Amino acid sequence: MIFFNLKHRRGTSLIELILFLGFFAIASSAVLVLLFGTMEQRKRQEGIAVVDQTAMQLLQTISHRVRAAERIQYPVRGSTGSVLALQMAANADNPTVIALQSGSLIAVERDEFSMLTSTDEVEVTEFQVQVTSASEDRPSVYVYFTLKKILGIPSQPEYSRSFETLISLFPDDELQGDQCNCDIPVCNVGMLDWQYCNNDVCVDSTERVSCP
Repeated sequence: MIFFNLKHRRGTSLIELILFLGFFAIASSAVLVLLFGTMEQRKRQEGIAVVDQTAMQLLQTISHRVRAAERIQYPVRGSTGSVLALQMAANADNPTVIALQSGSLIAVERDEFSMLTSTDEVEVTEFQVQVTSASEDRPSVYVYFTLKKILGIPSQPEYSRSFETLISLFPDDELQGDQCNCDIPVCNVGMLDWQYCNNDVCVDSTERVSCP
C-alpha cells in the first residue's frame, strides 16, 4: 500500500496567485480595449457613411432644382447669402426657396413647406450660396454646406464635413414663370418675404425664412 504525505505537497503561493491575477487583469484589459476600439471604429464608419449619403442626396436635390429653374431670384448676381430663391417655370412650385432652419435644410414651393434633411440623422450647421453668374444669360450658383453627425464615442464625439458644388442653370430662352409679375423675394429685417401667383393674383407667402 502506498501512502502520500500531503503535508509536504507544494501549493500555490500568494505571490504566484497575485502574479496570475495581474496577468489576467492585463489580458482582460487588452481585450476590452480592443473590443471598445472596434465598436468606436464601427460607429465612426457608420456616422461618416450617413453624412456622405445625406450630402450626396442634398447635392442631387439642389442641383436638380437649380438646373430646372428659369432664373435665380435671391441672392442677386455677385452676392452671397444663406437663402436660395429660384424662379421656376411651373406655377405649382414658383418660387422655390431653399434655406437653413433649426439645423435642417428646408424647401418652400410657393407656400408649401418640406424638409430636405432631418436632424435625427444629421445637422446642417452652415448653408451658403453665391451667385457666380457672368451675365444674366448664363446664370450659375456656388453652393456650400456643412453637415454634422453626433457619433457618441469618447475619442470623437462628433463628425462634420463640408461639401460644395457649382451649378449652372439650363439655358431657357423663353421664360414661363412669374405670369403674375409678382414681387421677387427680398430680405426684410432678417426675414425673406416673397409672393406667388394664385388665380392670376399675387399672394404673400405665409412661410418665411431667415436671411441673415
